[in-house]
Amino acid sequence: MSTRTGRREFIHGAGLTAAGLMAASGSLAAARAETPAPAASMGARFRELLQKRDPFETVAAYDVFTARMVEMMGFPALFLGGSLVGDFYAEPVWLTSLPERLDYARQIAEHVDIPTLADLDDGGDPMVIYRTTKQYERARVGAIHILDDAVGPMGQATGVIPSTGW
Repeated sequence: MSTRTGRREFIHGAGLTAAGLMAASGSLAAARAETPAPAASMGARFRELLQKRDPFETVAAYDVFTARMVEMMGFPALFLGGSLVGDFYAEPVWLTSLPERLDYARQIAEHVDIPTLADLDDGGDPMVIYRTTKQYERARVGAIHILDDAVGPMGQATGVIPSTGW
């Protein structure tokens, strides 16, 4: 007898898995209805997690589906790594543009109700970082991670001025 799974068995297993996920999401939705109203912005919600001073998980999500799974499993935040953007667009991460990274983060952050920490990789000069921060804020990203070894025109390391909206 063959150990390969036939099409019928695969569809049956997938249906059972989907039914289990749907049943779990119903109980999670009821639990979510009992929780108090969240803060106004995702940045404020991420800041609340940081101010608790307790460690918390930021689980990596590759796309909207995995981000929704992370949210359904009860994790408090998501992480969108820079290399994930390259994987999404099937190109090396250093070839991805800022609009591509922003679009990737927006697609995921708009479909979940937990804060997202996005890896911005290299930030650039302070004005570019400021504008990029505003764009990520409008995309519902709760926080960004910026590589801090960039060197400015005078040889000094570039810094970040936090946005008031975050």
